[in-house]
Amino acid sequence: MKELQSLKSLVLSKEERGTFLHEIGSALPRRHFERIAEVFELLPQVVELLEQKNVSLAKLRALVFGAKTERARTLCGGPPPAPPKRAKRPGHGRRGQRSYTGARRLRTLQANLKPGDPCPGCLHGKVRKLKEPATSIQVSAQLPIQAVVHELQRLRCPRCNTLDTAKAPPGAEGEKYDLSTGVMVGMLRYGAGVPSHR
Repeated sequence: MKELQSLKSLVLSKEERGTFLHEIGSALPRRHFERIAEVFELLPQVVELLEQKNVSLAKLRALVFGAKTERARTLCGGPPPAPPKRAKRPGHGRRGQRSYTGARRLRTLQANLKPGDPCPGCLHGKVRKLKEPATSIQVSAQLPIQAVVHELQRLRCPRCNTLDTAKAPPGAEGEKYDLSTGVMVGMLRYGAGVPSHR
């Protein structure tokens, strides 16, 4: 605390500071006088802060050296631009029926309806065959995996837009992937080391 007492002894009252600065003002060059005047005005505030118990070094540093306003953003013009995002490669979603190139394709026709028959919905129009059939895919494991695509005939009435789709044969209405498929994929991946994307 001796240092604080000696620092307090250097602090003059406002009137004494004014008198002192007036006396030395004519003897010093202008720039030296302005520097000394700033120190004399700052010193009482520093002593007052040091006498407080909860003064932080950040407050004292900001008072003595000024607030730190320089940032890399303002000096260097901001952060470097982010690299452009690469577009995702195709083939990372659900697989459609066309991706099963080696699959057996079984065609299922309507049981009680054929093209040209009256529409069962409105009884006025005649149903016509659509170019694209509905599909139901079943995948099962078979040296290593084999898929069967069931093409279900679809008939549509052009008058009322009623759509009739043939029912899938027994055994083709369940889940797309058979239980054996997961087992075979696991065996290929972790037993034989075949990459997943193959």
